[in-house]
Amino acid sequence: MPFDINPRYVIIGVVGLVVIVILIGLLSGSKEQGPAVSGDITMWGYWPQSMVSNVLSNFSQTLPVRVNYQELPREGYEEALVNALAAGQGPDIFMLKSSSRIKNLSKMSPAPVGFFTSRELRETFPDSVLNDFYLNNQLYALPVTFNPLTLFYNKEYFNAAGIAIPPKTWSELQRIVPKLTQKQGSILIRGGVALGTANNISYPKDILIVHFLQKNSDIQNLSVDVASAIFNYYFEFSDPTSPSYSWNNTFENDIESFAQGKVAIIFAYPSDIAKITNLNPRLPFDVAPLPQYDVNKPVNFTDYSVLAVSRLSRNQAAAWSAIKYMVNPQVSYLFANAVHEPPAQRQLLGGIQDPLLSVFASEILTSKNWLDPDPKETNRVFANAINDYLTGRRDLIKVVTELQASLNRLQRGQL
Repeated sequence: MPFDINPRYVIIGVVGLVVIVILIGLLSGSKEQGPAVSGDITMWGYWPQSMVSNVLSNFSQTLPVRVNYQELPREGYEEALVNALAAGQGPDIFMLKSSSRIKNLSKMSPAPVGFFTSRELRETFPDSVLNDFYLNNQLYALPVTFNPLTLFYNKEYFNAAGIAIPPKTWSELQRIVPKLTQKQGSILIRGGVALGTANNISYPKDILIVHFLQKNSDIQNLSVDVASAIFNYYFEFSDPTSPSYSWNNTFENDIESFAQGKVAIIFAYPSDIAKITNLNPRLPFDVAPLPQYDVNKPVNFTDYSVLAVSRLSRNQAAAWSAIKYMVNPQVSYLFANAVHEPPAQRQLLGGIQDPLLSVFASEILTSKNWLDPDPKETNRVFANAINDYLTGRRDLIKVVTELQASLNRLQRGQL
């Protein structure tokens, strides 16, 4: 799905790119600025090779740097990266999810002094970038695209149920779900919304975290009352005795079920659009901003991809120059168009004209990110909490208490 961006924003990007190229050329030829920026750079990531190769091929035409990109499978990517770096190998530049910052900060080399000031970061990118990766006056990574959690809905089912607009609040979502759910007796035929389980929902942890963020609740120091209320809401949709009952473990994965027309609403990311359209090119779906507790103070959630330079790189100056090229607005636009995710630059967000993608843009500027102590382990911890309650192994208070204890152990590196 290509991005439709106002041409004047692309022109601005082109001018910016020319300026950056000129500045880099001047810097590379100046003895006072250190060694020349040149050489071969290796870059690892999980974006498909076919999607980014054309963008990367342009480096040789604009910079004295050649970037050799290697795609690794998303499954096991971080483990492969960590193992390579531990062995003294690995790439000069690597992609990483923003949620992995805490676990991997020691592997990143900060940018040269003056590379981006805090003011420039705030003016160029959403606030979460400054909060997440500008630490002690040092910059550790930059994004090319953003990936906010969003509500996906089946337009045909909404129309048939007489629902004119998607829900703006979580209470509205709860009210409309019975109209979207189909049952035969007590058996669910079509889900209203994919909520309330762990094993067949793609992002249960992220969905719960956004509730905590919207309630301004400290995830590392859970309020039992707030956490219990959030989990109670979540479990309403998988409780057969609840009027909101619309999902259970008999369904397939939520994204696959949505593509097959077996559920009306899911929560997913822009990066999932390609999978959905590949599974069902004719699916009549749209996206909408996440429901809120307070529509006047929206809080959204994102887990975006960043580019960082390895501390082991022997050509860090060239690696950072390559990153600066990739986050230039025009080049970022090319990457965003290639991988079907919204660009990270503020000036490009204002120029997205496609109605589907403009929803993502509006969410990015109000997105927050939870700095996850260990994403793989916290996925397991949240899934265990959900399953412990659903199977009756623990009551809600014990679920919350054990979740807090597990998160604390992870924070201390003891789990």
